[in-house]
Amino acid sequence: MRTLPLLATAVLTALGGAARADESAPRTALPGGFGAQGQIALSADLQLDIVHRSQGQGSRTTAVIRPALDYFIMPNVSVGGFIGFSSGSASSGPLAGNLDLTEVSLGARAGYDLRLADALSLWGQLRLSYAHDSFTAPVGTGTSGSIVAITLYVPLIFQPVAHFFVGAGPVLSQELVDSVANQSNATDFGLLSIVGGYFGGG
Repeated sequence: MRTLPLLATAVLTALGGAARADESAPRTALPGGFGAQGQIALSADLQLDIVHRSQGQGSRTTAVIRPALDYFIMPNVSVGGFIGFSSGSASSGPLAGNLDLTEVSLGARAGYDLRLADALSLWGQLRLSYAHDSFTAPVGTGTSGSIVAITLYVPLIFQPVAHFFVGAGPVLSQELVDSVANQSNATDFGLLSIVGGYFGGG
């Protein structure tokens, strides 16, 4: 007679565990929404950095554009690649002249899109990149070199309409190799914006 109560208790415990697992499971991409399996996303990182220092009247201006293509190999999981171009100039004072920077880069990345709501998600990305930097000084021959870096980028993605998204979030980059003269491996932290569209998928 004790077998039935024990069986009922086991079934209720299993059902309760399945319900809790379902509640704790992350939201997956909606059918046709961003992050669906088989989807292709085209995007571009955009950044404009303008800094003016009152001390010494120094300034720095940098513009970055980085087009990318990503493919969702399974729901919410993406792999892709990117190319980039960065141009900037820096001055340490009115008599020091400008130091111009040009950077061309390429890299690969893997990402996971964590859905927060129907039109809102966090698209975390881990990137590995190679860049070639060229510096031109007012006098002298200038210098150039290569940089290999690993980057973590976690933008908050908003989809105001179907097949289009915008976002922004923190980015942390650590140089692994830096062959530019007189430069040590740097760690950079900042904010980066992204805009893009997507098509295909379920």
